[in-house]
Amino acid sequence: IVIPEGMRAVSFRVDEVVQVAGFVVPGTHVDLVLTITPPGETQPITKIVMQNLQVLTAAQSIQKDADGKAMPVGVVTVLVTPEQAEKLILATQQGRIQLALRNTLDVKDATTSGIRPAALLSGAGPAPSRGRAVARSAAAPAPRTNAVEVIQGGVRSLKTF
Repeated sequence: IVIPEGMRAVSFRVDEVVQVAGFVVPGTHVDLVLTITPPGETQPITKIVMQNLQVLTAAQSIQKDADGKAMPVGVVTVLVTPEQAEKLILATQQGRIQLALRNTLDVKDATTSGIRPAALLSGAGPAPSRGRAVARSAAAPAPRTNAVEVIQGGVRSLKTF
């Protein structure tokens, strides 16, 4: 595995669900979704905290449980910047993470406000933002185009036609 200059490979433990039931394999791209209860609050929030991370490895290792018995533990390694490494490591320690598998052609970041438990039952919208409100309008669907992902010397690009 070649790690580009300025990047880091960070590994973290996952279970089969977090690993999207085995579909997360080397070369795929994932979003990291975090569920956490913010300090001073009682209700958790779930939010996408990092997007389009390249998976370098996805495997299982054997670790001993509290009784000393061997048990399989999933491990995923992703390619991140140093700042993302800090955020990822803190996320794994402070909350529950889940991986969302991405389409390889979908390279745009999604903007979300996160969601809280009350919104699941009430049909309410996203979590309230702490900044200024942003008006949203329904956008017309983008015209359908054909796209090809090109990888040259470790650099990905998307060619549309």
